[in-house]
Amino acid sequence: MKPKRVAVLGGGMAGIMLAAHAKRLQVGEISLFERTDNLGGLHKSPEVDGFPYDIGAFFFGPEHPLFRIFPGLIDDFVEFGLRIRSVADDGKQDHYPLSISGYWRNHGSLGLLRAGSSILWNKWASRDRDSLPTFCRYYVGEAIYTRGGLKNYIERLYSLPDHEIDLLFATKRMAELVDRAAFRKLLATSLHRAGRRRGRAAAFARPRAGFQHMYAAIQRELVAEGVDVRTGVEVRRIEKDTGGFLLSTDRGAERFDVVVSTIPIPAIAKLVGLPIRQRFDTVSLRTLFYTFDGDPGFDAAVLSNFSHSGRWKRMIDFSDPYGRSGDVHRISVEIPISELAEQMDVGVEHADFVASAHSLGLLVNGELRLMGHYLTPHAYPIYRSSGIADIERDKQAILDWGILLCGRQGAFDYTSSAAAAANGIDMAERLARGAEATSVDRYTRPPCAVHPHP
Repeated sequence: MKPKRVAVLGGGMAGIMLAAHAKRLQVGEISLFERTDNLGGLHKSPEVDGFPYDIGAFFFGPEHPLFRIFPGLIDDFVEFGLRIRSVADDGKQDHYPLSISGYWRNHGSLGLLRAGSSILWNKWASRDRDSLPTFCRYYVGEAIYTRGGLKNYIERLYSLPDHEIDLLFATKRMAELVDRAAFRKLLATSLHRAGRRRGRAAAFARPRAGFQHMYAAIQRELVAEGVDVRTGVEVRRIEKDTGGFLLSTDRGAERFDVVVSTIPIPAIAKLVGLPIRQRFDTVSLRTLFYTFDGDPGFDAAVLSNFSHSGRWKRMIDFSDPYGRSGDVHRISVEIPISELAEQMDVGVEHADFVASAHSLGLLVNGELRLMGHYLTPHAYPIYRSSGIADIERDKQAILDWGILLCGRQGAFDYTSSAAAAANGIDMAERLARGAEATSVDRYTRPPCAVHPHP
């Protein structure tokens, strides 16, 4: 039977999509609980010097589920031609993740021949694909994996050596990146680039006023459709009640038939009083905000760091979708932090980035000014090979207790915003059917296709 009252914990992408779609499917009374004063989860746009920066590279394709559930939003988005580049050692730049022409330009004809031979050899040598390194080498070869910088990027992304990253867990996020670097896909992509029109729009950037503006509009629409949106409310405890759950907050206690969690696993486990075996390690993200007056040395909205140099993961130039203020570029830089380190000296991180950028020929001809910074704790999961069994047991224990899990944080699943949104829609449809609603993935399944810009 359909539930009569549903509590959705967490107002990020999965939570708002679930709440909106479930209400339209007449699942019942929907209450959305968000601990902070604003919806949006990891989608934040801190304003610095009058400009809203983002804490990531959040660009939306025209088929993003957000526009299906909230079609009116697209009118406020900025349509532009998305360009993504990578930079490797010695400042060699290429299309993201790489291209045949770029690899030939950067490594010469002999290097390209070696890369092709390496791919053929690794079809046999790495045929077992029983680890992340052999999985990557099987598809792209040793030469592209190491000399092309894919290994550097993966290790920087997860803050772990590649052999310590769990294969089936990690490839949920990396499978398409590796697939796009395979020779057959590189060839097809090169032919496509040669034949397509220049300036063709590829993506939508969030509204100029920032994510807060977007999620404020979403909140108004949710409320207008009858969703009970509760921001600034702290959930303190969840107990089993007769045929349902008693949810206690700092404002009282209420009974619900179903509770869906999109908040982190340790948080929901604490609310229901379940001990967990696994630490659920995460990567935090430090974002540095800059202005740059001059030629930055790259022509793209996103530049991913495939080099050995520096700790930074990628650079985002907001001038690409939004334009410049005179000659000033607004740039953010993402730095993964394996453990939460709020006390880490931002000056050290800034100096490390500047030294790395200059060694790669970036941000040299102009004035670079650090305008501010933002720390995002628990930005995405770390997938250690040694912890997968415990993660599975802990997630199943929460499901067995009766809580449904959904989204990136709720299911401890490093996935794109589009996949998280689709997860929320799917959960709503399961609730509407009265079916058993669960989002726990079985990591023994084959790697799935994922978002191309991790």
